[in-house]
Amino acid sequence: MRRSGSKRKNEVRESFRRYFTATATKYRARLRELYGAERGDAAQTAEAFEISEYGRRPSAEEVKKLFPFF
Repeated sequence: MRRSGSKRKNEVRESFRRYFTATATKYRARLRELYGAERGDAAQTAEAFEISEYGRRPSAEEVKKLFPFF
C-alpha cells in the first residue's frame, strides 16, 4: 500500500525534526557556551559537526572562519 505524497513528506519532516531536536538536547551545554545561556536554552534544534580525526586540527580562529555564525 502506497502512502500519499504529503503524508510521506510529513513523516520525513518529522523524522528530521526529531533528529535535530535530539542533537540540541545532547549538546545543550555547548550551545549555552557558544550562544549564552538564554539563546542556548532557547535553541530547539541543532546540527553538530565533528572534526575528522584523520586531518589536522584547526585552530579556534580557523573554526570561527569555517563557522562564522558563532
